[in-house]
Amino acid sequence: MDFFASLENYLTKEEIGLLKEAMGKEVSHCFLLNERKLSKEKLLSEYPLLKRHPLIDNAFYYDKETYDLGKSILFETGAISIEDASAMLPFYFLNPKEGDYVLDMCAAPGGKSIGLSLLMKDKGVLVANDISYQRAKSLSKNIERMGLGNVIVTCHDFSSFPEAYNSLFDCILLDAPCSGSAMFRKNEEAEKDWSLEKVMSLAKKQRELLENAYKLLNNDGKLMYSTCSFSYEEDEGVILDFLNSHEDMEAVTLEDNEGFYHSEELKEGIHLFPHRFTGEGQFLILLHKKGEKEIHQSFKDPKLKDKRIDEISKKYSLEGRSFRKYGDSYYSLSESFLTEGISVLRYGVKLFEEGSFLLPDHHLSHYLSSENSIELTPSEASNYLMGEALRRKEKDGFSLVSYDGLNLGFVKSTNGVLKNHFPKGLRKHIEFKK
Repeated sequence: MDFFASLENYLTKEEIGLLKEAMGKEVSHCFLLNERKLSKEKLLSEYPLLKRHPLIDNAFYYDKETYDLGKSILFETGAISIEDASAMLPFYFLNPKEGDYVLDMCAAPGGKSIGLSLLMKDKGVLVANDISYQRAKSLSKNIERMGLGNVIVTCHDFSSFPEAYNSLFDCILLDAPCSGSAMFRKNEEAEKDWSLEKVMSLAKKQRELLENAYKLLNNDGKLMYSTCSFSYEEDEGVILDFLNSHEDMEAVTLEDNEGFYHSEELKEGIHLFPHRFTGEGQFLILLHKKGEKEIHQSFKDPKLKDKRIDEISKKYSLEGRSFRKYGDSYYSLSESFLTEGISVLRYGVKLFEEGSFLLPDHHLSHYLSSENSIELTPSEASNYLMGEALRRKEKDGFSLVSYDGLNLGFVKSTNGVLKNHFPKGLRKHIEFKK
């Protein structure tokens, strides 16, 4: 069956025609601002042609021909996360509190995890999971680039999640794997690969993931379900079946907007069509689990008798955080959390690895404030990102270097030379304003 013909079971011919027309137009571009690193006022003073997102205060549309932000210092330092404007609404409406335990079930490449973490303001714990190891690694790199400190990156199959995690999470975001019709403008292969058989197969998987999410969700908890599919079978169809079989779950009516489309069968659900809402498209619905909330249990950290932990904690004001070792790497999380029985790729901020001396990790440089950093000139910053050593007389030892208040990474100062510790795999040329 043709994709647009498959939509006739819940959309009018006029709506389908408008959608088809919009899907033939250029993609939109948007980003989320990390206000821990850069204020909106400073951003708009330097990029005055940005357009504000209609709902999210720290999100902005941009013209890629005017500002190629994916190749900018803002992106490199984690001051921005480039994301689809409509794909931001699931984390916006889930709206976790600062101390919540939150799970992003299918998190890669990480845009929604980044949005959740920023809303939580480095408080509580966010578990960002992806079942694919390669995708989980990409997710982990984005968490590092953004300098987030309350995120555990995991790679696990929820069908075998340990029972200890049942009813643990206050908020769960399930951005379910789907047929991806909202990605047609960005990816021609997605359109070629679409079929109704694929839709029905993925709907079955989505039902399974919802059941897993239900078990993991705390009473009085919130579950956000979203897809980048326009197909009824993956959206309303899946949710209506789920609600019919779970009497303690209810759909939540969200603040409306003129850009939202609601079907008659499930008016609490929101379709973001590109002809109505500037973005690539999304379906989302917020569900609530009735019942009295179970109080969070406390978790203890394994004892780490290591002077380097004390040293780095004191130097960078990390006291009161959770410290753990995985393999040869040491990490710091916002608070202690359960990780037994799951595969952990990153436990908060990576601090350092085993070695003959304490070499602070790149993630730590992006997590910390630039308050006590060495401010580089445009030419020095460009040379640093290319991996070159810098000549400058500074106090011996490791120091942060920054440009315009944004941390770039670490250097080690010795005899008037700043040895470069910017990771080799990230080195690149970026043009700086003179």
